[in-house]
Amino acid sequence: MTELDLKDRKILYELDKNCRQSNSQIAKKVRLSKNAVRYRIDRMIQKGIIKKFHTLINIGKLGYTGFRIYVNLKNTTSKIEEEIIQFLRNRSEVVWIASLEGEYNLGMLIVAKNIREIDNVWNHLIENYINYFYERALSIVVKSSYFSMGYIIDKERSDYKITTTTLPDDSIDKIDKHIVQMLAENANISIVEIANHLDYSSKTIIERIKRLEKKGVIVAYKAFIDYEKLDYQHYKISFILSKVSKEKEMIFREFTKQHPNIVNYEKHIGGGDVEIDIHVKNHSHLRRILSEIRDKFSDILYDHTILQVYEEHKNTYFISDEHKLRDKKNSVDKKK
Repeated sequence: MTELDLKDRKILYELDKNCRQSNSQIAKKVRLSKNAVRYRIDRMIQKGIIKKFHTLINIGKLGYTGFRIYVNLKNTTSKIEEEIIQFLRNRSEVVWIASLEGEYNLGMLIVAKNIREIDNVWNHLIENYINYFYERALSIVVKSSYFSMGYIIDKERSDYKITTTTLPDDSIDKIDKHIVQMLAENANISIVEIANHLDYSSKTIIERIKRLEKKGVIVAYKAFIDYEKLDYQHYKISFILSKVSKEKEMIFREFTKQHPNIVNYEKHIGGGDVEIDIHVKNHSHLRRILSEIRDKFSDILYDHTILQVYEEHKNTYFISDEHKLRDKKNSVDKKK
């Protein structure tokens, strides 16, 4: 565990809420000088506590849907597993990959515009590795709500929501998508750098970003924090609901929002109805929270499945069509 004082944790909390706010703004909130905040942030980056800064994107407004796939690999060696992970890492459509412990041992999130794109990724995967796939489960992510890591300082959190089933916004043009892509890769990229890269004025870029925020395409700017260095473990709990009303579901979702250890709430079609991501100190801590959930919502919880995320191999949020075309070109060039 990496030792952090309360000031460090407050800075992490502010970066998790909005990593594009200035050091001066954070300094006022945590009562430090601007230089002290900069020093502490740089130190936490060097120690790997802050891995990167990324932007949460409402992919639904860009015409995409998230498909969650869990697989159980059998008869593999560490070399074969690494080959499979590397194959997935190289696919631009695959935006999240993790090694798991539990019913499944590999998870991925594929962002695609239609089933054909999913089928394309899957066919390429099974062509080479079908003999190692024992079980698999696919679900469609209907809605995602991301919550700040309130457990860092035990504080009420902001509610970041990504809805993946909204109709595409036809007013989003190629320049907007380029801006979104650059922010997705680095939420702290400067306006000047974006403007120079796209050959537009800084004023135009600022106006476009504000419009994308207002439209809900850009949802939030967050720091990607290594929770393991804070001595926390990451679990996913999938719930099958029974006889649940809309009102009861809202109460359940509100409970997850208020709980300091729950960082994500997703509605799915296929598999479990609801999946939450939770950061806990240990398995006993997890069991206590799970018991609390069961006690409060025993009338709607039919069953649940627990998966531990013990290594994330890729974690991003959006890959533009232009990036996919570039990946295909690079693939063709390599074959030549």
